[in-house]
Amino acid sequence: MASDPKYNNSNDNGERPPNPKPPFGGKNIGWVYWVVILLLLFPLFTNNLGGPEEISWSKLESSLLAKNAVEKIVVINKEIAQIYVKQDALDDSDLKDDPNGILSSGQGPHYYITIGSVESFEDKLERAQEDAGISEKLIFDMKTEPVGPRFYHGWCPCSFL
Repeated sequence: MASDPKYNNSNDNGERPPNPKPPFGGKNIGWVYWVVILLLLFPLFTNNLGGPEEISWSKLESSLLAKNAVEKIVVINKEIAQIYVKQDALDDSDLKDDPNGILSSGQGPHYYITIGSVESFEDKLERAQEDAGISEKLIFDMKTEPVGPRFYHGWCPCSFL
């Protein structure tokens, strides 16, 4: 059995052949894969990375509409209404309790609310504005955006590398 060539790890001179050169010059780069995986999973475990805060209809009505603090509302995919707060209303003490710090930047959307249907939301919004005595009409816009987290849309091409 010892003379069988398939079990013999040495050449004719009795020397062992050199080991093949490891990939990447012998450096262990397995940690790079873990870093990429963590970067892709990070948004799943964070609070939307400082995005808009979800609010209820009662908070929208009492805190924002009653104080005429809403600049515009944009409905996305007929499911979510993004609420933009007026620049001068950002100094309001009720709105300063912002855990994400997004209100301080002045850019929006600042809040969002999930809606049932666009028509019922619009009717409810008009009634709330009339009850609050707001004469100016809110900017109400509708958009269609791709479904899924925006973070992954930018990273998808990189994930195939």
